[in-house]
Amino acid sequence: MSILESVNEDINKALLNKERDVKLFALYDLKRFLKSSTTLESEMNNVKALIRSGQSMIETYIIQQRNDLADFERQKISIFEQYLPPKLTEKELEAAVEDIIVRIGAQKKNWKDLHKVKKAALEELKEKAYEKNITIMVDRVMIYH
Repeated sequence: MSILESVNEDINKALLNKERDVKLFALYDLKRFLKSSTTLESEMNNVKALIRSGQSMIETYIIQQRNDLADFERQKISIFEQYLPPKLTEKELEAAVEDIIVRIGAQKKNWKDLHKVKKAALEELKEKAYEKNITIMVDRVMIYH
């Protein structure tokens, strides 16, 4: 089942249950965004783009001291994330980065190796964790461990 089909099904359920809240609003946003998608991969990329957009909106709302709107965006993002594969936990991400370091043969606290590990980790883990979390974890493992 495609993400769009799943979203349509969830919209119907929400309407039947008379849920007129953030969830329905987020589902309609998601549906509108996914209409142009043709493959499951493009649907996943569109959902990720929508999440990134929401995260930047949260930062803007916080700067403007609009915590109500920031909370609204956080709720929408949590709904969007339900349509993506589960992300790695912090410990799983750290273990994956350690594994990449061993496979590459990189040395910790070596700046040249840091970039090689980052590139490999981003390539390998892009579907399993957010890019920001991957780079933070690579820095933590390579520099501070």
